[in-house]
Amino acid sequence: MPRSASGLRVDARRAVIPLSLALLALAAFGFHVPWFIVVPLGCIVPLGYLGAAVYASRTLPGFEREFNRRTMQGDVAGLWTLYRDARWLRLVAPAYRMRAKLGLILSLRGEHRNANRVLDEAWTLAPKHRRAELIGPLARTKYAVGDVDELLALAEQWRQRALFPGAANVYLAAALIDGPRRDPERAMELLVEADGQLSGSDAELAQTLRAKLTA
Repeated sequence: MPRSASGLRVDARRAVIPLSLALLALAAFGFHVPWFIVVPLGCIVPLGYLGAAVYASRTLPGFEREFNRRTMQGDVAGLWTLYRDARWLRLVAPAYRMRAKLGLILSLRGEHRNANRVLDEAWTLAPKHRRAELIGPLARTKYAVGDVDELLALAEQWRQRALFPGAANVYLAAALIDGPRRDPERAMELLVEADGQLSGSDAELAQTLRAKLTA
């Protein structure tokens, strides 16, 4: 799994409410600010959080539909513009989802090391039950930066979880060809099993790996 997942990384937004309450308590008891001032101020942050949650729930689905459409079209410039212009959404939406979107854009732009770093951050921030959606993008960036050890672990997990494991097979095959656990026969089996399930860069990688195995 990504190395940053073992580190302690906290979404700073989670600390806003308790920190605000602590400051209000300090104002009331430490500086004797009148309660008729403290109480209304104490309502602002929770109401702001509620408003942000409503905004995100209404805006995020449309953003993701448009993001997916531009991804399918290969419109990398359009993806960057969409992400850049979604300033408020980036502030209030789940941080891991927006980091994952940025990681995908960076990967499509060929900035694989930056993409790898951002996707590692997304993995760390994501709840465990939502990490499955990050496995594919992470596996692709691990291959791109040559991190074969982590690629192997991710590809094995991806293959176990995927309904159609064609792409997972390709990256697992890549790890078995280039990594320390070399197993060319198993790699070829995985590539054969993936036939008919691939498109785009995954299909191109499968052809490259087959050429390596038959050279």
